[in-house]
Amino acid sequence: MPGEPVRFRVESFGYLHGQAPGADVVADVRHSLKDPHVSPELRELTGRDTAVRLNVLAQPGAPELVRALAAAALALRPSAEARGVLVHLAIGCQGGRHRSVVLADAIATALFLAGYGVHVVHTHLSRPVVDRPTYGPDAAAHSAKNAHAAPGLPNHHESSQERAPMVGSDGPDVADDGCVIYTPDELNELITITAGRAVAGALRERADFHRSAASDLRIGTTAQLWHLTEADDLDVVAARELREVGE
Repeated sequence: MPGEPVRFRVESFGYLHGQAPGADVVADVRHSLKDPHVSPELRELTGRDTAVRLNVLAQPGAPELVRALAAAALALRPSAEARGVLVHLAIGCQGGRHRSVVLADAIATALFLAGYGVHVVHTHLSRPVVDRPTYGPDAAAHSAKNAHAAPGLPNHHESSQERAPMVGSDGPDVADDGCVIYTPDELNELITITAGRAVAGALRERADFHRSAASDLRIGTTAQLWHLTEADDLDVVAARELREVGE
């Protein structure tokens, strides 16, 4: 779509560095998606790394959240376009290096594939890893304390006149900060992997239930054998699901 102007600004940020930016839609994913920071092998990586992207997008609700936020941006486009401004989405996690980056890139890609230019900003991607509690009640208290006290990103509360105007481009642009751009095939692969993992996980949970039931000697030998057979069958199907997505 040559010459399509930029219509959207998608921004990632971290609440530990300041307040949320003024945006049309702000999504706080600190408590809805597991933080890759808690995994030592992912902590020093960022949302641009494949391992982190797969970790975040494979979590329950993540693909649906991407679709919902992209849909919200598209719904707001006509009004913003009439006022000559960009639709501004902001996605925040704790440090602004993992979850918010992955989701911002995925949303931008969805909008890009829909034929629109997108400006992507990763506000805190280059910040160092924040040393913080990751487990227990102290983690939530620490997050709440720093969300308002830490220096960094201001809360602009921009008016429509102050917000960035639309700009032309040579084509749909996903943006100046080197974000990851998924091709349609890559997006389909990620969705397939996510679905395959979810199905396999559910099957294995059911298999574990049957094994637990079989361990109860009070149910008798016939019932025990039935539960064990069910567990084995479910494991076979789960393994097949994982093989189909290359795992």
